[in-house]
Amino acid sequence: ITQCSDLGTPTLYQETLSLLRKISESEWPETSTSRSKVIRNIEKSEDIQNEKKFGSFTIVNPTLFRPTHSETLPLANELYPDLVMSVFKLERSICDSDLLTSNSRTRPKRNPSTHCAVNFNARFTPHVDSGIGLGQSLSMIVGIGDYSGG
Repeated sequence: ITQCSDLGTPTLYQETLSLLRKISESEWPETSTSRSKVIRNIEKSEDIQNEKKFGSFTIVNPTLFRPTHSETLPLANELYPDLVMSVFKLERSICDSDLLTSNSRTRPKRNPSTHCAVNFNARFTPHVDSGIGLGQSLSMIVGIGDYSGG
């Protein structure tokens, strides 16, 4: 059983969700050109002030990914260091918890990720990930927040 706060958010997710909400209240970072190719456009609302923000950015796990001279950490790692730590801490917690068991069967152990895509109101077209982030054969997708249909 997952422990929840008064608001219904599982305790395990509260820190990450809070940080994501703070980012979404300000200007969401620009999506890269290559990732933009797989995100469906969201129609603008009639009221420009309430236009839906959407997009996607990448963060990397600084404890696992060491950039070479020709590589750099994504800008989001610099802009949102607390989110970076929180996301990869959340991943470790999920992997270490009983959330990965189903019908009394334990799922295979999952290695920590080097990269994470952070998406907000992004509707993706069907696609295959490139594996540039040292793609894993066992991906983890976590959806948190108030949304429907996805």
